[in-house]
Amino acid sequence: MSKLKTGVLIVAAILAAAVSGGIVGGAAAVALVRNAYNGPVESAVLPELPVNSDELGEPMTLRVHLPVEYDSDPDRSFPVIWVVDGPSQGAQVARSMQTLSRIEISEPSIVVEVPSSSRGRQSDFIPPWEDSAPDAQADRFYRFLEDEAIPAVAEAYRVNGSRVLVGHSMGGLFTLYALLQQPSLFDGYFVFSPSVWVGGEQILGELERATPSPNSVSTQLFLSLGESEGYEMLSGFEALETILASWPSSDLRWQATITEGADHGSNPELSFPVAARWYSGR
Repeated sequence: MSKLKTGVLIVAAILAAAVSGGIVGGAAAVALVRNAYNGPVESAVLPELPVNSDELGEPMTLRVHLPVEYDSDPDRSFPVIWVVDGPSQGAQVARSMQTLSRIEISEPSIVVEVPSSSRGRQSDFIPPWEDSAPDAQADRFYRFLEDEAIPAVAEAYRVNGSRVLVGHSMGGLFTLYALLQQPSLFDGYFVFSPSVWVGGEQILGELERATPSPNSVSTQLFLSLGESEGYEMLSGFEALETILASWPSSDLRWQATITEGADHGSNPELSFPVAARWYSGR
C-alpha cells in the first residue's frame, strides 16, 4: 500500500475514533488531525520481548508499542497498558493512545500486546472453576502476567509502575477474573463486552462474594457493551452493573456504559477512547 493511502486510512481512523468516542466534534476532529497526525506514528516493525514462561510451560513473545516520547525524552518513564488478545487488539489501542496523548487527554504510554498461549484463548481466559473445561487455566495465565511478563517489561523498558489491563469478550472475562485475584496489581481495568455467560455466569457469583470492604480496593474499572449485542451479553452486563451498584462505599471507582452504534466486534475500538478519557479524569 502506498504511503498516501496509508496516511489517508490513519487520518480516517483518528477522525472516527475521536468523534465516535465523544471526545471532540467534527470540526475539532479535523483540527486534531492537523495537530496530532504527521505521518505514521511508529515503525511497522515492533520491538519483541521474549519471555520463557515456567507458568505456561512455553516461550511467549510480547510485542511492544513505544510512544514517540520514549526516544525523545530518555529520562522519562511511562505507564504500561497491557492488552490481552494482543495481536488483534493491541494496534488499535496504541493508535488511540498516540492520538489521546497528543491532545493531552491521556499520558503517553507503553502498550504491550499479550498473545495467547499455544492452548488458545479459551484455555487462557477461563478460570478453573468447578464447571469449567478441564484445560481452563486463567490462574496460570494470570501468574504468567504477574510473575513473569510484568517483571520482564519492567526490566527491559522505562516504566513508572502504573498499569492498566484491557480485555475484550472472553478477554473481558479474564480481566474481571484478574480484578478478583489482586486488585492492586493493575491501577485500571478496561472490560469491553465481557463474556460473563462462560462457565455458567460463575464470575457473577465470585464478584458477589468478593464484595469489598471500605477502602480495601484502590483501582478503577470501566465496562462497556455495544448497543447491538445480543440479549445474553446484555443480561450479563446488566447483572454486572447490579452487583457493582450493591457494593458498599470503597476506593473502587467504576463506570459502565452502552456504546452507541457498536456491535461485539467494534465495541472495543469505539470504547477505548472513552475509557481512557474517563480513567485519566479529563
